[in-house]
Amino acid sequence: FLKNLNLPITINSTCEISSMDTTTVCSPNMTGYQCSCEKNFVWSYNKCITYGVCDVILGDTCGCINDLPADDQFCQSNTSQRGRFRGSLAIHMLTFKNVPLLT
Repeated sequence: FLKNLNLPITINSTCEISSMDTTTVCSPNMTGYQCSCEKNFVWSYNKCITYGVCDVILGDTCGCINDLPADDQFCQSNTSQRGRFRGSLAIHMLTFKNVPLLT
């Protein structure tokens, strides 16, 4: 869905969306879901412990958890890899693989 959008998208006369990044990808598995973070994003330590990891905990973060967070939280920007901020707005959306968006 996101790959088919033509950017920039004008919201109003003072706001436009010029780029988008996927932060979190959740895929169904045999027991539920596995939610992985894209490059430069991580799960918090609390999420790693609460939902169990499907990779390793490194520096109080992990890149993959074994369920959909009940609070609709998404992967967060990895603060250890932050660069300059250019006034961007992050809009978080879960991306599901192999799950129809409309039924």
